Amino acid sequence: MALSVTQVIGWATAFNALALLARPIASELNMSLPLTFAGSSVFLVAMAFASRAIVPLYARTGAGPVLVAGSVLMAIGFVAVACATGVASFALGWILLGIAGACALTAPAHALIVQAMGAQAKRWIAAVMLISGLGGAIGLPATALILHVTDWRGTLVVFAALHLCLCLPLHLLASRMTPAPRPRAVGASFSGGVIDQRMFWTLTLATSLIGFVTWGFAIVIVELLQECGLTQTQAVTAAACIGVATVMARGVEFLFAPSLLASETAVWATTALCLSFAVLATGNGLLAAWTFVLLFGAASGTMSIARATLPLELFDPDIYAQVTGRIALPMTLSFAAAPIVFGMAIARAGANGALILALICGLLALIALVALRQRVREKRRA
Repeated sequence: MALSVTQVIGWATAFNALALLARPIASELNMSLPLTFAGSSVFLVAMAFASRAIVPLYARTGAGPVLVAGSVLMAIGFVAVACATGVASFALGWILLGIAGACALTAPAHALIVQAMGAQAKRWIAAVMLISGLGGAIGLPATALILHVTDWRGTLVVFAALHLCLCLPLHLLASRMTPAPRPRAVGASFSGGVIDQRMFWTLTLATSLIGFVTWGFAIVIVELLQECGLTQTQAVTAAACIGVATVMARGVEFLFAPSLLASETAVWATTALCLSFAVLATGNGLLAAWTFVLLFGAASGTMSIARATLPLELFDPDIYAQVTGRIALPMTLSFAAAPIVFGMAIARAGANGALILALICGLLALIALVALRQRVREKRRA
């Protein structure tokens, strides 16, 4: 529960809130709106590189101290953005927040759960992801309320206070409740040797491709649905329901997590994802759009949990944090590039061009995941 609260606050303040803060920031700092929104891309890129850099810390100290440091850095980052006077200082603040995010968001939280529960951690990772999926639903109204009382700089100072006064104590509590990591050489793997590089890069390719598609569509989905013939109101309504389908899928995953293999659910979810693109590309009207929304939302929710728990099936739990930290760099870079690439695809080739690109990425990911599922079956037989 402690980690669920900190993850909701973390993603709501560092990612979702810019949707409301961008316009007043752009107005006061004389920046264009697209340039202001680029703060989220700077955040993700900095987070990607920092995630790779902190991998050795997991083996030395465990995930708890990393989370504690992340809360402090989050507070410093928000104060830095609040003090911004131009593009350079604004970008510097988001770089600091990206470094903080690598220490406080998703990967280290999951690593702490694995550190505490070992191979049985899957269900509780699913629980944290289920609750943290509400970051936007909780964060946007809360941000709007704070903005009503103060300006954007004051809002960011409130965010800093939340991380320092609420997230920091919760991370301290969680880390004190968790046993220290066992000493183990970096690079040790499931069988006691080095990490299987082929398996590692297959997993990296699959998760990056799926993340590229789901994060890319998250930004352009309204434009995509309008290109497919929906009115703006219909497109917005349908797009809003993707989040509902995502949370419902995460809830089902949480309930049945102990009896499901992540490699199996990943294959079926990716199949559903590819089917959703085919339905929208070949169908017409509301029926095709709503079929796409339900399939895409459910598949995205299932894959977000499978992406976090697949390393538990493929590698030893003791090196979970190191594996996920190494995957984070290419995966998060794919997240950051996705909105730009899909925006260009829609502008130049229309909805079908974007859907064909997404389908190709989905099929490549499916091939990689089928290979990983086979490796998991072989390990279980052995």
